[in-house]
Amino acid sequence: MTAKEIFFKTLQFGWIKLGLGLLNILIAVLLFAILMGISVLFNSDGVVAIMFFIWLGLIGVVNFFLNHYIGYLVKAGHVAVIAMAYQTGYVPAKPFEMGKTMVKERFGTLNSYNVRWDVLRTVCSGRSPELTG
Repeated sequence: MTAKEIFFKTLQFGWIKLGLGLLNILIAVLLFAILMGISVLFNSDGVVAIMFFIWLGLIGVVNFFLNHYIGYLVKAGHVAVIAMAYQTGYVPAKPFEMGKTMVKERFGTLNSYNVRWDVLRTVCSGRSPELTG
């Protein structure tokens, strides 16, 4: 099985990651519209500034949850399916279902790997956790 075959048979994972990014943008736009709409009701520049900072904080939480946490689980499922393809020589008929099953079986281990990956990325970037916030 070639890398090209594996890529095209597991492309579903890439589309899911793209969908997560688009969902992140959609949520950001909706939250912005809601919070700025609320700030317009108060007709005060101070309220606009406060709502903007609340929006930034909420987007940070949404971004972390969607892209870092859910995205990591999708990436783990993708890697599991690719590893299985290299070991067995074939990609399962339903790669997403197989990846989801493998992630569910190893959920606790994957969470600890996610934390380790974040620590390693921070250390290797040359910045301390206090500076990265």
